[in-house]
Amino acid sequence: MSPFFTLRTCTVGARAVLLALFFQVKVAPVAAFDDTRPEHAGLRLATWNIEWLRPNFKPGSPVRRSGKDYAALAEEFARLAPDVLAIQEVASVGMMERLTGPGGHYRTILEKRKGEQRVGFTIRRTLSWQRHPDVLLAGRKRHIRNGVHISLVYRGERYHLLSVHLVSGCQRDPLTGDRKACKRLYSQLQPLECWLKKWSKEGVAIILGDFNRPLAEKEPFWVRLSQQTTLYSPTLGQKDHCPARTGNFLPHTLIDHVVMAASGSRAPALTSVCAKRQLWSQRRASIYLLSDHCPVYVDL
Repeated sequence: MSPFFTLRTCTVGARAVLLALFFQVKVAPVAAFDDTRPEHAGLRLATWNIEWLRPNFKPGSPVRRSGKDYAALAEEFARLAPDVLAIQEVASVGMMERLTGPGGHYRTILEKRKGEQRVGFTIRRTLSWQRHPDVLLAGRKRHIRNGVHISLVYRGERYHLLSVHLVSGCQRDPLTGDRKACKRLYSQLQPLECWLKKWSKEGVAIILGDFNRPLAEKEPFWVRLSQQTTLYSPTLGQKDHCPARTGNFLPHTLIDHVVMAASGSRAPALTSVCAKRQLWSQRRASIYLLSDHCPVYVDL
């Protein structure tokens, strides 16, 4: 198998349903940076947790990323070729520029909160966009990541995008249980609900990021999140086949999600959106220190 392949899932109807699951082998070489993406290619929105993208990698770990590791990450970014990429676990703009390259084809913004695991967006410079105030997802607690909100107009439609990295430690436990992580995750529901309800009335509202929790049709977090607004997610209930450096290739349930909402005549079109997973081979994962997450993207 080629070291590069993608996993694609599609949805139809009012809720996400798995229709197709197959591999598309990539035999072409890694693409170069392209700041003139063809109009017919659509708008590519993606999300990627790049796993401790900071100078010394994980705190307290002797493992360090080498120049070859950063070059491999840059190859993955070039292959993804996003128009807008929601990013997580990025320490600084300079660290992200090690992936986007020195050509200036992209601009990166990060949440205002200080820290080494920050969320934000990397945006193709040919796009016009507007930044909105960061969305506080845990009051003013400095150690909790906030959401970064931007908007843009594409083919006459306004899109509001929110990049998130929700609280970890409550993947399957009850949201209303005694665990501190679950209480914090539960508290993040309200600002997300409010954001979706407000901005879906003014265009297409899309949350992209690491939810740190599998979402499914009857999963409590999803049920609560979709109470006030009709939501669509092409990643709902999907398996994650991203290979780990440790050699564990067993699929688990996806925690990186794309959640969409729109009102009126805009809503039906969202149900046909497919999510794709950019994967790399187990061999490539064992050679290079890439990430414990693979990119997820949709083409609109």
